[in-house]
Amino acid sequence: MTATAKRQVSVDLCVYSGAPAGLACAVRAAREGLTAAVVTHTPHLGGMLTSGLCVWDTQWEGSRAPIYDELRQALFDYYRERYGHHSAQYYAALPGPRGHSNGNFEAHVAREVVERLVAREARVQVLRRLVPAAVQRDGRRLASVTFQPLTAAVAGRRDPGAEVTVHAAAFVDASYEGDLMALAGCAYRTGREAQAEHGEPYAGRIFVRTVAEPPNAAAARCGELHDRLRLRRFPGYCEVLPGPDRGAGDDRVQGYNLRVAITDDLDNQLPVERPADYDRDRIAALEQPSVMDTLMPNRKMRVNRPQLVGEHTAYADAGWAERERIIDAHWRALQGCLHFVRTDPAVAEETRRRWQEWGLAADEFTDNGHRPYEIYARETRRLAGRYLFTGHDAMLAPGLDRAPVHATAIAVTEWYIDSHACSLEQVGDSRHEGKVVLHVETFPGMVPYEALLPRELDNLLVVNCVSSTHLGWNTIRLEPTWMNIGEAAGWALVLARRAGVDPAAVDRHRLVRRLAESGVMVSFCNDVDVAGREAWVPAVQYFGTQGFFPGYDARPQAPLGRATAALWAAAAARIAPGRHDPMRSVRELHALDAAEDQPIGAAELRRLIERTFPDRLGATGLEVPEQVTRGDCCRLLYQLTGPLRRR
Repeated sequence: MTATAKRQVSVDLCVYSGAPAGLACAVRAAREGLTAAVVTHTPHLGGMLTSGLCVWDTQWEGSRAPIYDELRQALFDYYRERYGHHSAQYYAALPGPRGHSNGNFEAHVAREVVERLVAREARVQVLRRLVPAAVQRDGRRLASVTFQPLTAAVAGRRDPGAEVTVHAAAFVDASYEGDLMALAGCAYRTGREAQAEHGEPYAGRIFVRTVAEPPNAAAARCGELHDRLRLRRFPGYCEVLPGPDRGAGDDRVQGYNLRVAITDDLDNQLPVERPADYDRDRIAALEQPSVMDTLMPNRKMRVNRPQLVGEHTAYADAGWAERERIIDAHWRALQGCLHFVRTDPAVAEETRRRWQEWGLAADEFTDNGHRPYEIYARETRRLAGRYLFTGHDAMLAPGLDRAPVHATAIAVTEWYIDSHACSLEQVGDSRHEGKVVLHVETFPGMVPYEALLPRELDNLLVVNCVSSTHLGWNTIRLEPTWMNIGEAAGWALVLARRAGVDPAAVDRHRLVRRLAESGVMVSFCNDVDVAGREAWVPAVQYFGTQGFFPGYDARPQAPLGRATAALWAAAAARIAPGRHDPMRSVRELHALDAAEDQPIGAAELRRLIERTFPDRLGATGLEVPEQVTRGDCCRLLYQLTGPLRRR
């Protein structure tokens, strides 16, 4: 429901921002019995989904997390039910075979679907057009947050009569800007780390170009391993070029822009007019929008440029008046570019002719002057939390065939590390400085729960501006990943509430098990559907975070090997006492010779389990099947270790 402005609101959970991660968090918490207030600075919910993103940026087409899956399916259902199963609109909404065509939608349709999703939750109230103004802390806890109207924040004044104070047991910062965590006094970082700081190979100032063939043996190995993954593929390798101050850190963040849809439907098209402050030379120097080949539903296409690289840098730490100025500048630049590509003689005649067929869609953002509600702020603040997710977490671990494993993983990354330009410098035929696209060098990673936790507070979770380096950030910063994180955070808040503890004190193994049992992806496997009904699915997911798989194939239906069984049993026995290092298990399993790992029989496995878990096999009443698969063993060990921690 939508709440009218109140001076005081008391709930179990306060979520700042109506971005998808925050909504996934609030909806999950509400479905498990918590009351929640979602406070957003925009008139509508949905963040970039309803501000022109128009696509799911994910390389994984399978199930990921229940609320993300539900929302994505609801968008498909909208077009099928409204236009028909064989309609052009439904076809355009569905995933395609290549590139970014992994599900398309119109912004106003996303807004309608998102609003319905939240409105169905009676325990969720929504407060709109408000931003954080003040916090009250009680030691290591937030006690309340006072929100003020966005209009007052832009004007630089307080309006106490219109302010709302929300009291809650726990708080979540789901904003793209990290405003709540900053206001609450949490440490954060903006800009880029130097390469030397964490040893990230693509960190800091960098000049690269994309090449078709691997530039070295390491890249070739990445390409071979990447081809085995069931992920949407993008072409090209990254070649680093020598350049001034290579690897130096700075305060720059990658480019922003406003995401809009254009259409060639004359009945739904706004005229493109010359802006009053049109500066032809300035506009000509910008990277121009391009007409994309992939149609969205209802004869629309996405526009993902221009970027005012450099002019946006102040946005992250700016007040709302300065942010509005930056957003306005991007809007004027977009209008100028649309005029330029339609009319300027420097643009090829055929390109001009083609652009003259397109204009802004009249049915989008109708209550906001046809401009998006949010700017696409690809990078702002990043929490300095209890774990720092770096580029290493999404790249091959030394000597292994996968990225590092984390026992407290609550979500996965899979989109390639993708930083837009941080400055307009170039060397030779390089891309603009800071533009890094690691299509094959990036591998599915795990986001530990600690990356959501500020060091200073125990009842605040940060689900968008998570603790990461600039490089690591670029595989996290996509809405499907954020929704994965957001729903996991919702479960953490539920478990904390039930246990009577702050979110920072939640039992990590209990949390990861609950996520695995609930269909939230905590470890990426090529051959596991996290929404599958097989009894071994939660176990395989959970033990993926414990280092049971040296690569990205769990092979749950393959026969269980004798050496594998011994390593798994020993690892499972170390988990409860807290002595388990999942990377140790990964390395031990990686070193196994698969050809010599002969299948184990039921009797031998039973004896192994009885030795490893004395008295437990009989006490739990588990039966070992005669033909033992890897999935069977994971299920047995999962049940054997489960009683060690109440679920």
